[in-house]
Amino acid sequence: CICLDELPTDVSKLTRFTCCGKTCCLGCQRNVEKSKMPDELKYRCHQCRKPIPTTDKGQIEQLREWLDKGEAWAQSMMASWYRDGKYGLKQSYVMAAMLFEKAVAQGDPGAMYNLALLYRDGQGVVQSFEKAAELYTMAAEQGHVKAMYNVSCMYRDGQGVEQSFQKAIEYFTMATEQGDVNAMTSLGLM
Repeated sequence: CICLDELPTDVSKLTRFTCCGKTCCLGCQRNVEKSKMPDELKYRCHQCRKPIPTTDKGQIEQLREWLDKGEAWAQSMMASWYRDGKYGLKQSYVMAAMLFEKAVAQGDPGAMYNLALLYRDGQGVVQSFEKAAELYTMAAEQGHVKAMYNVSCMYRDGQGVEQSFQKAIEYFTMATEQGDVNAMTSLGLM
């Protein structure tokens, strides 16, 4: 982290470099990109100093090295790229689900959350609210804020789980304590 603050636990507030696999605050990275420093410094990894690839092929090649090593974060990142059709990859929910599954098996909470989204929407997998709730719960228990919010909605609505306002409030409260605005609104705190 460039700012030397403790890295946030919310993965949506982090960026990961495909060269060395290390993370940085997303805010820090955005500040560097807006800075007046020379481009050859601006577009380098802040951790290992390697240049950030400028082509889709370069991005994929760098990430594949980590995939070959079986890194969960790389599996999750590549899955997101397949899901979204990024960096020249043909969009494929099936490939995304397969890679998210591998990362879930290694305990990656971001992959749990993203795979839950696929199950919720029936993209690349057979739709299952029960499986989505299970994955959201696993991710929430590891501190994934968006998963906390989503599983609380499922408990509130009785979708994939037995309806429980008590559990919904517990998860909404957990998400609120982590600063989730949607959870705050749901609890009427805003």
